[in-house]
Amino acid sequence: MLAIIARLTLDAPPPQCYTFGSPPVVTYNNNSSISSNDDALRVLGLASSALQHYVLDQDPVPRAMLSVDPTLSVLKHVVGLSQPLFGGDAHRSVGSFLGGTPARFLMDLPLGEVYLLKLDQQRVHRLQADNAASALEMPVAEMMAAPAKAIKALLDHSHSAYTQELRAAARLAQRRSTQGGPFT
Repeated sequence: MLAIIARLTLDAPPPQCYTFGSPPVVTYNNNSSISSNDDALRVLGLASSALQHYVLDQDPVPRAMLSVDPTLSVLKHVVGLSQPLFGGDAHRSVGSFLGGTPARFLMDLPLGEVYLLKLDQQRVHRLQADNAASALEMPVAEMMAAPAKAIKALLDHSHSAYTQELRAAARLAQRRSTQGGPFT
């Protein structure tokens, strides 16, 4: 938010902003005349690389208020809440107040670039609009069945978890560059 305020109010070059595990605070509404992330950034006078968001594989916080918000999956399974939130009379439904359908909660992806930090051979995955929702989805039913996985998801939202994963990604990139492999 501060990067955008600085861009709009200061006579200065566009800022660089990096977030780690931050909930989305600035998105575009795809029901407006701005039809994409790139259009919204262009209106603000920012390049897509000006705002970079890093998300750990199971961190629930950066997914808050998105269509893939893990809280929605949990609420769908809570007896007594599913009908008022996601069904029934659309005019009185909290689900319709929050965005119209259970698939569309409040926000699309945050403005800028979103990177998923994942324990695999690549480590850092830049998400595109067409694959972001599936890449950010969390296996909530699996986590509810295995409490250790739910605890790990909560522990993913910490400085040490992000530091550890970013160091591992940097070591992998360094190893690949010294071995002549592709740098990703």
